[in-house]
Amino acid sequence: HTGAVPRPILIRPTGSRGYGVFAGEDIPKGSFIVEYVGELLSNDLARKREKNYTHFGLFYLHDVPAGASANPNDTLTIDPTLFGNVGRMFNHCCEPNMTTLEMPAAIEASTVVSTIPRVGFFARVDIAKGSELSIDYCPGRKVSQMRKVERCACGSEKCRGWVW
Repeated sequence: HTGAVPRPILIRPTGSRGYGVFAGEDIPKGSFIVEYVGELLSNDLARKREKNYTHFGLFYLHDVPAGASANPNDTLTIDPTLFGNVGRMFNHCCEPNMTTLEMPAAIEASTVVSTIPRVGFFARVDIAKGSELSIDYCPGRKVSQMRKVERCACGSEKCRGWVW
């Protein structure tokens, strides 16, 4: 089921980074953790919301390819701020233990459903029970490419100093 959490996880305070999501069991490398769900927005609406959300420290938007029926260069945005699941609570880390991957759409009777983009979180490494689950909000970007909006507090040896 879309948005279901198929494994035990814990949500608890992290100190300097608000709340975090922690593994409730050992998670093997390559394992599916959870789907990133929320409202699917056009780029224009997503940029408007992003401006508003930034003032409140909300950084949940995730761009995805628009789907099979759209222009290949178009993107949509998943916004879980009001209608999402635990996926919106994963903190940033410059050396994350998870990655996002596009997931094939479920086979449904309606062809509309098969064109909706879906994104899942998967373990990049073996994750020990009790470890905080984290992703890189700007994978592959160098410090020179960051907008320098939000300071990073991940504590990783490879920390870039900025989330964005």
